[in-house]
Amino acid sequence: MKTLVLVITAALTWLSTTIAFAQWPQTTYDGRMWEWNASARIMERPGTDMDIGLLTDALTNEPLFDSEDATDLETSVGVELNFVRKTNFGIEWEFRTFVDIWETEQTFTSVNNLESPFFDPIRAALPPAAVIGGVLVNIDGIDFNSLDYDYDSNIFNVELNARRTVLPGVTLLAGPRFLYLEDTLDTQINATINGNVAGVPVTAPFTQNTRVETENPMIGFQIGADVAVPVSQSMFVTGFIKAGGYGNTARATLTTFNSLQPAAAVNSFRRSQGSFIGEVGGKVNFEIIPGCFSVSGGYQAMWLDNVAIAPNQLTTAITGFSRVEVTGTPFIHGLVFGATFRR
Repeated sequence: MKTLVLVITAALTWLSTTIAFAQWPQTTYDGRMWEWNASARIMERPGTDMDIGLLTDALTNEPLFDSEDATDLETSVGVELNFVRKTNFGIEWEFRTFVDIWETEQTFTSVNNLESPFFDPIRAALPPAAVIGGVLVNIDGIDFNSLDYDYDSNIFNVELNARRTVLPGVTLLAGPRFLYLEDTLDTQINATINGNVAGVPVTAPFTQNTRVETENPMIGFQIGADVAVPVSQSMFVTGFIKAGGYGNTARATLTTFNSLQPAAAVNSFRRSQGSFIGEVGGKVNFEIIPGCFSVSGGYQAMWLDNVAIAPNQLTTAITGFSRVEVTGTPFIHGLVFGATFRR
């Protein structure tokens, strides 16, 4: 216990001493009218659990793929750029843009074949007979062998903020923001048709391809705040919070074709919806050239609400695709590393 007290006392003494000698970042940067920042974004977009089983083993009923897996995306490496112009009237103008891109590919197979709610409409749509390979085949049933699942998503953001320092280390901001979220989901179902020709059993391959595309062009207004706290003469901590409401004219397009009906069926719908974007983050900044050049590392998180994402459209297509589902709530978070130059 004595050791713990000594460690805490030493830490508090060091912190109070370093802050006493430190300066608020705004003071250090007086006279610097321009600021440029470039950062690498390592962002993860975890799945949303809608408690929907999408794929199981046909014999054992073992779950192989669910709605959380369907919306889960691998880590993305993106880019963020910030430009700040200070004025002589106490107002700063900030331009910020970033891009994140995710890609994931999965294949599911089973020696016992597969089962899914998505397969029932395929079974129901099979004709009693079809010409396959130039031969009229009486169709008795179908076994589903594998599923290829390819999900891509990208975000493009641009915003312009007016900023004003109201207290040492505290800056308020407000301004317009545009964020574009686009999803593309491709699935290929591989199956075997069981049939007969004049009573002689035959099999034939069957594939069905589905593409779901969603777009969310969101434009609106946000408010927020930045906080900067000095820790030492060469290190300070920054954080921010932003929130805004946005108009979103979401679009969803479903394209389907299969080996028996190669002509693609295309359905597309639009829906106007109010959406929300909230964002928080924090960084530790290290001065390399005091007042001129610094490097930083930290964490950012962003939450979107009421947006259209591709997997949600696919789940509603089980009962018939008739509208845009804007029930998506993607959560994006990860690490950021960057460098800032001032003059």
